[in-house]
Amino acid sequence: MNARKKAATPRAAAKKRLGPAHVILLVITIVLGLVAATMTTLAVRRATEVNAVHSEAVQTRQEANDFYATHWCNLIAPTMRERIARHYKEYLRATPEQRSAVDATCPGNVATASVIAQFKIFKNIEFSDYSCSPTADSTAFACTIDVAIVNEDLIKRLPEFSSFDMTITIYFKKDEGTPYLSPDFTTTETVTMTFDAQGRGTAEFQTKYQSSWGANYALSISEYYPNV
Repeated sequence: MNARKKAATPRAAAKKRLGPAHVILLVITIVLGLVAATMTTLAVRRATEVNAVHSEAVQTRQEANDFYATHWCNLIAPTMRERIARHYKEYLRATPEQRSAVDATCPGNVATASVIAQFKIFKNIEFSDYSCSPTADSTAFACTIDVAIVNEDLIKRLPEFSSFDMTITIYFKKDEGTPYLSPDFTTTETVTMTFDAQGRGTAEFQTKYQSSWGANYALSISEYYPNV
């Protein structure tokens, strides 16, 4: 007599497939999934933190460059004329980022400093003529000056500036000696001048004077400052 086998029900089959080994593999899979998800989350968080630190560092460097630019720009002024050439050398030695910040903050000051640093008065700016005389009441000395820029490279830079402040020193000597070499009295005046395309300019000014100083005098250009 043939024995008949009873067909396994789906539930029984399922129970058969989920043995101990399968359960362990399932748990391992779940754990690995959780670990992978955690690692992904940590990686994203780490990337976010790195980006935040990088952005903060970039901002800090920019703020430092801006501070440098503001400080440097404030050093370029007529009252600090004697140190401007030195400040321009410092600008040239600065980092590219610092120079870019300065260029963006005060391009006019950079132009002024570069001209002062590169073009000394001697052999670059000179009188083509001048004449002075006491006023009618002898309380002032009135002068007319003609100034010429004789350096072609400096003449090419003239369009960058609206005018030049020229510091004129007047030397007086009571006897017949050379006023410039051994003056008895000196005065100083700052005259604002404009120059034509050929580098020529004319100006008039008055300076303090006493009749006892006499009329033996000489003039020199002691400083200049380009105005943007």
